[in-house]
Amino acid sequence: MSLLRPSALISAMLIASAPVCAFEISPKKYGDNLKEELHLCEPTRTEEYIQYQEEKLPRQFPGVEVFTITEDWRSQDLESTKFPLSKPVILKNPITGQTIGVFDRNYNRTFRVASFFGRNMIRVRLETVAEKSFGRRVTTGSEKIEAFGIKNKNGYIVVNGCDGVFAVNKQIADALANYSLVNGKAFVLLSSDGSTGLRINEIGPETVKAWKVVYTDWSPASDGQRKQALD
Repeated sequence: MSLLRPSALISAMLIASAPVCAFEISPKKYGDNLKEELHLCEPTRTEEYIQYQEEKLPRQFPGVEVFTITEDWRSQDLESTKFPLSKPVILKNPITGQTIGVFDRNYNRTFRVASFFGRNMIRVRLETVAEKSFGRRVTTGSEKIEAFGIKNKNGYIVVNGCDGVFAVNKQIADALANYSLVNGKAFVLLSSDGSTGLRINEIGPETVKAWKVVYTDWSPASDGQRKQALD
């Protein structure tokens, strides 16, 4: 029977007593930086300076209502009552440019999911809600949406994001443009921090109709967010 040297014994005791963090046991990923962590946002923020091009519409969208952003996010954002739901809209942002998209909301007594399906970017916010006296409902917290999924002809496709923001590519655009209702209903998949994986979130059928306007003829040659890392 072999005996551990005192130094080795102390090292073993320290290792056994130290808590194991998730980032220490997760697989290596994200290429050059080889960081072992589970957080999706950090790898997208390794570039300190990023130059973005203004978004532009690839063509005309006749009959789609145009809204110009004139106030900050507290008044004109995902939960603003100034934008119609489940209808295509064109948003003119004084900084980021012009895009087309559709707003959707799914509320019940305990949570609410607000989303904007933009031509180049999807944004989702999930908040927990509590009912107080006299039927008054208040927001009690929010959850970070880390992954978004949508069914397509091959099964379903999942995109990882950051802070509830997901980039649109050709595969995501095609899946949204060609989505078919399931028993008269529409669903997407969402995963938030601590949610134990992807969960179904219902989407309004009229939003699905709007997807066809927003995403039909999406092309990487004329669509997608253009950005460049700066020194």
